[in-house]
Amino acid sequence: MDDYHFEPLGLTDYSFLVQETPERHMSVAGVAIFDAGPLRRRGGGIDFATIRNATAVAIEQIPRYRQKLMWRTHRELTSYLGLGDGVHEDESLPPVWVDDPHFDIDYHLRHTALPRPGSEAQLKTLAGRIASQPLDRSRPLWETWIVEGLDGERFALISKLHHCMIDGMSGMDIARILSSTSPDFVPAKPSPWRPRRAPTHQELERELQRAQLGTPLRMLRDLLERDRTTLAGEIVHRIKGVGETFAETAGAKRTPTPLNGRNGPHRAIDWITVPLQRIKAASKALECTVNDVVLTIVTGAFREYLLHTDFVPGSAPFRATVPVSIWGERHKGEIGNQIAVWMIELPLGEATPRAQLRAIREATEKHKHSDRPLGIRTLESVLRLTPGLVSLAVRNAAGPSNTLVTNIPGPQVPLYEIGAEQLAAYPIVPLLEDMGIGIGVMSYNGLTCWGITADKDIVPNLGAFMAALRQSVVILQSAAKAARTSGRTKNGDKAKAASRKGGAQGKAR
Repeated sequence: MDDYHFEPLGLTDYSFLVQETPERHMSVAGVAIFDAGPLRRRGGGIDFATIRNATAVAIEQIPRYRQKLMWRTHRELTSYLGLGDGVHEDESLPPVWVDDPHFDIDYHLRHTALPRPGSEAQLKTLAGRIASQPLDRSRPLWETWIVEGLDGERFALISKLHHCMIDGMSGMDIARILSSTSPDFVPAKPSPWRPRRAPTHQELERELQRAQLGTPLRMLRDLLERDRTTLAGEIVHRIKGVGETFAETAGAKRTPTPLNGRNGPHRAIDWITVPLQRIKAASKALECTVNDVVLTIVTGAFREYLLHTDFVPGSAPFRATVPVSIWGERHKGEIGNQIAVWMIELPLGEATPRAQLRAIREATEKHKHSDRPLGIRTLESVLRLTPGLVSLAVRNAAGPSNTLVTNIPGPQVPLYEIGAEQLAAYPIVPLLEDMGIGIGVMSYNGLTCWGITADKDIVPNLGAFMAALRQSVVILQSAAKAARTSGRTKNGDKAKAASRKGGAQGKAR
């Protein structure tokens, strides 16, 4: 029996490695702000030692936090000519996860401070610097920075993980493991780390070739076990889903705008907070989903920003990449990526929120009834037979988008980090090719926390966009208020008409 252990990397997970460049780091980050509470130390510091110990205990439930990538290898001609070993890592093939025998939590968990009293503006600057640095691919792909010195007796936790480890939904699972819904905290002692042996490169190739050869048989067996009355229909849906996965991007070109250009390595981070109840009230008044409200606010912000440039909103398509979770039932602690990507054309040519919302609602409804999620799963199976085509498929499916917008539903109860209450949590999203701004929205405990990531070489003045975003929130809320007033007026008129009709009938009788 083999005594080694490894876990394959899924196609979607691998796609985030393929898309990464020295200028675009495909990391998912976030800034959580806490009341210091029981972690406060005399002099205004934070009890970092307790946080370190608790984190060491928590990650025992998340194996991926102590695993690293093992890449496939290829042998060059030099080995046959006696000029060297000629064996090199091949990043054109998906790697696998293996336990890191040299895992050291002190490399991943870091302690720093703002000059007291530190402001949120200073915290945003620090977050931008951290987001601008790549993760070390030779180690487990995560870092967490504990930042003390924030004014109001607060501290911050800046977390950074590679997107190949998590998506938004599984990322929330990790947050729940590392945090608690109770302020009570009972210290525990971490167990010694006992890594499982990684396979040699020869053992790995043998296992992967065996799995590759067995894939057609598994696919055939799966089909034969299906109900024949529904099998034909499913095959049609799978083919349709694969077509839909590429249909939007085939032949499409990214519209050149002042918000798109050659990526640089430097990031700027900003954020705002909007009460969740206001977003939900707008959703109810305008008869749409919360995600539709978010996309409408984003549309208004981009329109207002671009009106002050030489680009005419609506003169050409302005597309947003919108990741959507397709997680089904899964085991606690299971992480990775299970997402479909919607390509939504934001209606920047429409001047009012109601008109923008109608176009967005039509686009999102179309995507909800598509077969893209089934197409993605089919591609996962087919591309395992031809791993060399994975990189090409990923690049073609990525799409010529102008921005990225992701909406992550989070817990609606307070979370605690070792007894310290979390006050807010702002996502920091990665930027795709030629993208100047990305937007992440996370709901948490009655708030929506909007995290904005900008490429400083493309968008040197993020403040102008933030002003446009705040304005769009206000305008959308005004439109929702008008819709509620109109609805009450219509209902009132109907009630009065019914009352008059009833009175007239009474007199007639």
